[in-house]
Amino acid sequence: MTAPNTQTPVSPALLPLIFAMGLYYAVHAAIRVQAPGNVTLDESEQMLMARWFQWGYSPQPPLYTWLQAALFRVMGESVAALTLLRNTLQLVVFVGFHLIARREFGDRTRTVLASVSLLLILEFVWDNQRERTHSLLALAIAVMQFRVLLSLIDRPRLTVYLISGVLAAAGMLSKYNYALYLFALCIALISRPTLRARLLDARTLLSAAVALALLAPHLHWLQQHPFVAGALGDKLDTTGHTGALHAAGLVLVTIASFLSPLWLVCLLIFPSAWRGLLTGRQAVSTVFPYPVFLGAMTVMLLAVAVGMDLDRIRERWMQPLLFLFPIAFFACVAHGSLTPRRRQLFLGAAALAALLALAGQAWRVAPPTFKTQMTRLDHPMGEMATALQQSGLPLQTIVTDDYYLAGSLRLQLPHSNLHTANPTLRLPRPASGQLALLLWESADAGPPAEALLSRVHQTTGCTLDADAPGEPAIGPRLQVRYGKNRAATYSVRTARLRC
Repeated sequence: MTAPNTQTPVSPALLPLIFAMGLYYAVHAAIRVQAPGNVTLDESEQMLMARWFQWGYSPQPPLYTWLQAALFRVMGESVAALTLLRNTLQLVVFVGFHLIARREFGDRTRTVLASVSLLLILEFVWDNQRERTHSLLALAIAVMQFRVLLSLIDRPRLTVYLISGVLAAAGMLSKYNYALYLFALCIALISRPTLRARLLDARTLLSAAVALALLAPHLHWLQQHPFVAGALGDKLDTTGHTGALHAAGLVLVTIASFLSPLWLVCLLIFPSAWRGLLTGRQAVSTVFPYPVFLGAMTVMLLAVAVGMDLDRIRERWMQPLLFLFPIAFFACVAHGSLTPRRRQLFLGAAALAALLALAGQAWRVAPPTFKTQMTRLDHPMGEMATALQQSGLPLQTIVTDDYYLAGSLRLQLPHSNLHTANPTLRLPRPASGQLALLLWESADAGPPAEALLSRVHQTTGCTLDADAPGEPAIGPRLQVRYGKNRAATYSVRTARLRC
């Protein structure tokens, strides 16, 4: 095997690839802002939460919301600000991953193939454009932290250790499963004597101290809000009735699904490399033991799934955990396998995936008349906001039973104070004594369901004045279509808030 590459000179030949990806994400952003009046589910959550800076908001860590709130301060609360953050993070992921590949391989062919392979991971090329927030940020930070780790291996300076601690905290403030990524990194470092010294260095304690200091306020917030643990348990669906075999199979299926269609393309074009990947025999030496890392990550995922008897694992949770797979794979591809024909096939597959993602983005923002099934970007939230404005009802404070509806209306009614009765969100309570508008989904124009009134008290700490005058539904009740076969009717009434 060849000696590992220890130099990372600036390579002008590779700069066009980075420029091309920057242009690619700019096109994605330009297409998305063609539908400036609607938001997706995750975007609606940010529209609600990113109005404030808090140590916590929901069962998700707060860092993405902090970044979005800062961007809102600069650009205003808009689809453009939401889109800019998402596409910037995706470009950070690609550039950081490209730098990792260049550092490990040192040659153009493997670096380019490993870099563009991200486009063959559906979560990366499509789902990150469509919905992702916290998982995308965790991926970006994981990529940055790994590149810093490679720098630490080359030159173990105190500043690099401290930066690593900051990034570790940032990762935990992005997604809680980032802890698995950190554990797997430590296991991989311990496996090699030359790397073990970097981990056991006294400066690692300083790095950990920095991370803990940065995490302390959020950890205190978690202690004060025990509902987070229950909400996370609901998300994981820890039913306790699935069985170890089912849980283990779920992990393996999720890993294969997350790496699709990349693993299939690699199998078809570079079939012999799989033997080296599974046995840990690399065609080129790398500084970091990628097979050990991936093996440790798989074992930890299996242990968590079996130990907690999980019945649900999402592909998006794998983003910060398995993103190093392309580096590990192309380290196992023999030099003789990198023929021009195979390179062209692989690059063609990646280019096709990128073009399909652009086409999908264009389809999302196309008028609903061209679609057989509506998406959230097609919901007539502008019509609902206009109907509310024309009703003459007080719109200073609006409380809904659906955070997607609240976030969407926040985009349409920026001067209204939107709140949701969703029990998993913790936002500042509205001012006491205000006349609030209740907006809820109902088959008739009757009073709000008792469940909604209870959730309003649970989430805002406010009660509703039962003697407040009611209002009928707006004109002909507005029906909002959710998908192809479902329409929702919303009713309204006013109530005095007592907080």
